[in-house]
Amino acid sequence: MVRVDFKTPSTKETSSFYDKLWTERISRRLWGKNSRFAPEAIAKKKSVGQYFTSLVLTRLSPHDHVLDLGCGPGGFLLTVAPHCASITGYEVSTAFVSKCRDIIVSNKLSNASVIQTDGDLPASAESF
Repeated sequence: MVRVDFKTPSTKETSSFYDKLWTERISRRLWGKNSRFAPEAIAKKKSVGQYFTSLVLTRLSPHDHVLDLGCGPGGFLLTVAPHCASITGYEVSTAFVSKCRDIIVSNKLSNASVIQTDGDLPASAESF
């Protein structure tokens, strides 16, 4: 038997990794800025509508307040915001928070917001 010890990265390490991906200082093929982290392009994909959005929407009502932990650059927010009362994203990556804010503004998502977090969840579970 081979034992593999896995060290969970710290919030700072995670933030740094995603900031570097976003600014293209490191590359991970499919995890690139214009593929994995392109919220508007992803939201328009037929497969996202068919296999993701349609499933999520069956579990949402217009009165729901949705929490998106690790919201990245805002793909889920962009997709879900029109179908709920509010959606709040929490994210550790400074670069993703900035992009998510841009997505919220450019798409006029008045019921969406994003919060920079250090890994802790500042809101109570009953809020969502």
